Amino acid sequence: MKPSMSAPFLSVCIPAYNADRYLAATLASVRGQTFTDWELIVIEDGSRDKTENIVEAFAQQGPQRVRFSRQEKNRGLSATRNTGFAQAKTELLAILDADDLWRPEHLELSVAALASAKADLVFGGCRLFDSDSGTPLEERSPPAGAMSEFPLSLYDGRVVIQPSTVVLRRAVITHCGGFNSQFPICNDLEFWFRTAKNGCHFAYTGAVTCDYRKHAMALSKRGAALVAERAEIYSLHNDWALVPAKQRRREMWRHHRDAARMMFRRDPLRSLGFLWRGNLSRFMG
Repeated sequence: MKPSMSAPFLSVCIPAYNADRYLAATLASVRGQTFTDWELIVIEDGSRDKTENIVEAFAQQGPQRVRFSRQEKNRGLSATRNTGFAQAKTELLAILDADDLWRPEHLELSVAALASAKADLVFGGCRLFDSDSGTPLEERSPPAGAMSEFPLSLYDGRVVIQPSTVVLRRAVITHCGGFNSQFPICNDLEFWFRTAKNGCHFAYTGAVTCDYRKHAMALSKRGAALVAERAEIYSLHNDWALVPAKQRRREMWRHHRDAARMMFRRDPLRSLGFLWRGNLSRFMG
């Protein structure tokens, strides 16, 4: 849409599906970054709203290269993120969802942390806010000592990584693959597990640099599916040798028990399957 004179240092990749309500504010937070050597890639995932017009208007505001493309059919968040990564030509990739907001120092701190920590992937803290009212809800950042126990602290949930806080090296995608479409809700958790399991070095920027929009209605509708997906991810990565067997047993049991409870009314047979696998995990080596 507006090519820059030189190759950018970093690509900001935004998947967009029915995103026009929030996208302008999200793009404004990109424009407000103190680190300005970026390109923007927006992939619209089969929706037909005002997203392209918003991106076109944004492209006219500054010198950075802006690219827009549309998938004619909806392919889901994982595939759309992966498409953005494939289109990027830079070594560094920044993830941003179409309704989240970056604080001005986000990219500057992330790039600095990647270099100083010699990391493959860095993430920041985030503040959750209610989408309807704008009311702050909570802050998520690693508790004291959690990063020194990484990845065990990721596995047991003490470290929670919001995708929109992440900047990673392209080599992570090349080595470990992209986001897994098998998990439409918790694909980010599976990706963190898989990349950490494959030896990628994670680092925390030390600052809250993202405002994460929480849609209460959407979460309530998919609560059971989310809990079930998390249990499936723990099953998939139950062979993570770096995690002590005792901890793997505990987390497998906890997540499968919760999934069984959540699924009981809507799918009793699947609920029993989760309960059986959870009980079986108590006896694994």
